[in-house]
Amino acid sequence: MRPRLLVIPIRDDAGEVAGGFWGCTLFQWLHVQLLLIPEPLRGRGIGSNLMTVAETEARQRGCIGSQVTSFSFQAAPFYEKLGYTTYAQLDDYPPGHNLLYLRKRFDTVPALASDQQRALNRARAFAVTGEDEAAMQAYVDVLRLDPTNFPALNEIGTLANVSFHHSAARTAFAQAVRCHPDNPAGRVNLANVLLDDGDVSAARTHFEAALAVDPDLPEAHQGLARVLTELGDEEAEPHWQKGFAGHAVVTKKFRGHGAGEPLLLLVAARGGNIPTRYWIDDRHFAITAIYTEFHEPTQSLPPHALIVNAIGDADLCGMALTRAEALMERGTAPLINPPSLVLATRRIDNARRFSRIPGVIAPKIRALTRAEILAADGMSFPVLLRAPGFHTGRHFTYVESHHALREAAATLPGEKLLAIKYVDARLPDGMTRKYRVMFIGGALYPAHLAISADWKVHYFSASMAANPAHREEERRFLEDMAGVLGRRAMTALAAIQETLGLDYAGVDFALTPDGSVLVFEANATMAINPPEPGAIWDYRRRAAADVLDAARGLLARRAGLDLAIKAVA
Repeated sequence: MRPRLLVIPIRDDAGEVAGGFWGCTLFQWLHVQLLLIPEPLRGRGIGSNLMTVAETEARQRGCIGSQVTSFSFQAAPFYEKLGYTTYAQLDDYPPGHNLLYLRKRFDTVPALASDQQRALNRARAFAVTGEDEAAMQAYVDVLRLDPTNFPALNEIGTLANVSFHHSAARTAFAQAVRCHPDNPAGRVNLANVLLDDGDVSAARTHFEAALAVDPDLPEAHQGLARVLTELGDEEAEPHWQKGFAGHAVVTKKFRGHGAGEPLLLLVAARGGNIPTRYWIDDRHFAITAIYTEFHEPTQSLPPHALIVNAIGDADLCGMALTRAEALMERGTAPLINPPSLVLATRRIDNARRFSRIPGVIAPKIRALTRAEILAADGMSFPVLLRAPGFHTGRHFTYVESHHALREAAATLPGEKLLAIKYVDARLPDGMTRKYRVMFIGGALYPAHLAISADWKVHYFSASMAANPAHREEERRFLEDMAGVLGRRAMTALAAIQETLGLDYAGVDFALTPDGSVLVFEANATMAINPPEPGAIWDYRRRAAADVLDAARGLLARRAGLDLAIKAVA
């Protein structure tokens, strides 16, 4: 008999393996060979969770127990807490210490259901009060008693997701589906995480499996609608209706003490929303979301002390913004990002407005039908083609000549496309630099600098980690934005902010040799993401914290709260 590998990776935000579980099953035993938790993730119950998942898989393979070796000065106490006992030891290995052999039997009497329920209630009590780490550990305690407990798997996955432990969430939901394939809630949760990871095909499989069990489940219809829209499938529309009609108002779970400050969040069902998870804290605000396209006009608004319009993409969300604008006629609280101002940020409108600002280069944009594009009437090359409403470089392509136009247009979705005049942003070293500056509450904040040899620059694809010189250049920008950009660019950026008039927005741009700002994009959809784990990114943490604190402070001021809203640890 040959050993059968059992590997559970932990991936960082870039998708690289940063740790995890490595072992094998042989002769009906699980052999633990390596358990590595990255330093920033330690102390959060992730190691216990990985062991629970590994042991559950081993049980399903017919194993009767698990064994591991550990030095007396290493992880023996950790394994003992998981129910492992020492059955042998090698003394003075190394001298003064011992090598311990530990095992855990699976074929023992299972814990009583009442024990599981008590442990589950304890975990839920911690989760309700926002004590995430204690809740995580308590859920792990439930899973030690029963590694297949669906509520514990589902809830620890949800908690991991809202606590920004994405890999742990995916692992928990996958285990829930493996143990309970006919439970549609587990399918939907796993599918949503897969969709966030860009695995559209796998997400579709699980959404469809959920609907096979419960054909009326709104959350499954919502997810499948997003998947089919992403794939350009005309069958998406019925799922939009089934998913959101009658389900346009969603009360989010409040995880703080007391009642929380009531916040009304306006969102678009079809996407194009401002990412708010890092700066609208569900421990301070009791959030009610309204999907404006599907909200009944006669329905009264939920109680609210603050309104945040999170609909950010004017090219994609015209209907949602128009509905939001009508809803705000009945709003009774301060409003962040009025829908009317967001509606004015269509790419073609921004290009026209920004072109009148001294020190700003705003490439001309034309909205054209496919027939007009293929006719290439008055079009100069090279040209950039993009489908409106998409970000992170999706459905955005460079066309060098009229000969390549037809093929390029065929790869893009939609009846109308944007033709953007191409301006070469490369500097003499052949690299393109894309700066991001956030506009929050009337102030400018540096967010990041991405440097790439590609004309289409995004931070996640710019390989900043591989180039210390590029990271040093970004550090200088983050620490001295005005000094790096110069007076001409800073004046232009302030004018762009004034033109937008939004409480929360941002701009992506290049800096030309004469100090002008070459605008790539300016709107409210700009994301604020904390830097990845790892010492090489420490130089970015202060700037990211400043931007997030500014956004949280904006919320506090508008809501009239006398509190300092800081990042959740």
